[in-house]
Amino acid sequence: MNNLPKLYRPMTIRFSSLRNCLGSNMGVCFDCDEIVERKASRVLHKNGWFWKIINSRNLMEWDYCIETDQEILDEIGMDISLIRY
Repeated sequence: MNNLPKLYRPMTIRFSSLRNCLGSNMGVCFDCDEIVERKASRVLHKNGWFWKIINSRNLMEWDYCIETDQEILDEIGMDISLIRY
């Protein structure tokens, strides 16, 4: 854990998230895994730390996937092996 980024430092992270996509017959498939890039920072929490997407409230107006991405980051928690930065 010595190579963790500093707390509250904004950085671009990559992680696997869920999206809707088109299937083979042009129908909608739900919950397809996709690699996503987001600006986030590590934030302190009572049980350690977690990733918080920067400006998520402002992004909610036009990005319908922001809530799903934040939920997945909350589930990942402190498991740094699932995040690329």
